[in-house]
Parts: sequence; C-alpha cells; structure tokens
Amino acid sequence: ITSPKNFVYTKLPGGHLYPLNIENKAVVNTQLNLTAKPFFFNKTDHSQTLIFQWTLNNQKAQWSESNDLSIAFPEEASAGYQYILNLSIKNPSDLFQFTENNYKIVMK
Repeated sequence: ITSPKNFVYTKLPGGHLYPLNIENKAVVNTQLNLTAKPFFFNKTDHSQTLIFQWTLNNQKAQWSESNDLSIAFPEEASAGYQYILNLSIKNPSDLFQFTENNYKIVMK
C-alpha cells in the first residue's frame, strides 16, 4: 500500500510542465503558474472530487480549491525574499487519504 502523494509542476509557455526541483524550491520574478498532480488516491465515488487547499505564508490563496494556482508577486519584492507555499490534498470520502507539502518560493 502506498500513501497518497502530490507533485507540483510549474506551467511553462506552450503547455509544458516542469517539476519543482528536488528541494521543493522555485526561484521566480513576479509570476508563477502551478499545477498539482495527485497520485495514489483511491476514489470509490467518481463524482466526488479531491479537495485542494493552497496557502501562501499561511494565508489561503484565492481560487485555492483547484489543482491549478496562479500567483502574481509584487514587483517591489526584494531579491531573495522567500514565501512558503503549502498544498494539501484530501479525499473527502476517506479521512486517511491526504497529503501535504511545503514549497519555498524565492524571489529573483
């Protein structure tokens, strides 16, 4: 039996997906488009959707119930400033099926 996992990818122009690096870290200028891919969740009811919750520095992100997230960072954010992005995914029909990861976002 494998525990549920999630992988987060940066969406690049042309629809290409690039995984966040092994350290769960991304270096960005002002815009970051992400998509989350859940793995190893068992869904017995196919009409039931997984619950996605994104937070940025402990604040719930707008439109955070989707597996996609677009973040516009302030242009005046100084280089080296760090944000902590958290993603949790839950299966509402099984309380034991969830995953949570933190990602470090560093401004260029």
